[in-house]
Amino acid sequence: MKKRTLFALAVTGLGLAAAAGLFRINTDPAVFIDLDGDGLVTPREALSSLDLGQRPAEIDGRRCTEIFELKDGETIRTHCDLASPAS
Repeated sequence: MKKRTLFALAVTGLGLAAAAGLFRINTDPAVFIDLDGDGLVTPREALSSLDLGQRPAEIDGRRCTEIFELKDGETIRTHCDLASPAS
């Protein structure tokens, strides 16, 4: 019984350490990683964000950031600041 508890704690600890390491590696703000826009970055979104890039864009005179797939450059999401006039 004691071995099972220690094993479960070790597996949980390793999982948490891996998740913390993943968020530390990914330096993008959470607003860019949260692909479904629900305000929560899931482990799946964090992992898939490793294959994404960001580039500046201008839409309707506002400065925006496009989130795109690195493999083909296809834009999957665009994030614009509310008060950001393009210079």
